[in-house]
Amino acid sequence: MSDRTDREIYQKIAALVTGCAPLGWEIVWLEAEIGNDTGRTLFYWSPAGGERAWFAPATRIQYEFYQLFQELREVMAARQSAEKWTKATLTIRRNGKFSSNFGYAAGN
Repeated sequence: MSDRTDREIYQKIAALVTGCAPLGWEIVWLEAEIGNDTGRTLFYWSPAGGERAWFAPATRIQYEFYQLFQELREVMAARQSAEKWTKATLTIRRNGKFSSNFGYAAGN
């Protein structure tokens, strides 16, 4: 298990977003789906007053995001003695505000 806190993981995710988001971004949404053996992360962004659009960071950066989401999932489950989430959406705004939403597989 990781020695990092969920706050430290969120900060690392935010730093990666700042470095890879398209120029002019105002909001970035990261959507992760993680199972026991599979997973994926999707990336969306919006400029101020603009429409939501998809973007693809470099493969190495995508893998870093995926690893951070896996780590966050483990840290949260251990801290809360709870089941692991299977879906996560992080919304990060240029002004530093963020929100998160987690989903759980049916039947767990």
